[in-house]
Amino acid sequence: MLREFGIEFYANGTFEAYGTETEDGTTFEFQAEGSWDMQGNVISASGPELSDVAVNAPDLTFTFSGALQSDGSMTYRHDKIEPSMGHVTNRALSACQRRN
Repeated sequence: MLREFGIEFYANGTFEAYGTETEDGTTFEFQAEGSWDMQGNVISASGPELSDVAVNAPDLTFTFSGALQSDGSMTYRHDKIEPSMGHVTNRALSACQRRN
């Protein structure tokens, strides 16, 4: 699975995420919005995830946890949680650069 996304954090404590996911040769778009908070240098965000394709788990939750580094980059963990089973169906650990 390949997942590419952008996430925008707003001063009022909300976020928007948008991107694409490719799995088994099929690519689809998704978006999510919800709330975020910051403890020290760690940003945590979660909210419902919407996709342009029907999936078996319509109530997926987008979760994001990122640590800001001193050079302005971020390391983060993204979990895809399937609520009816109550477990993580996918987890990615990554690093990214800040874009203005």
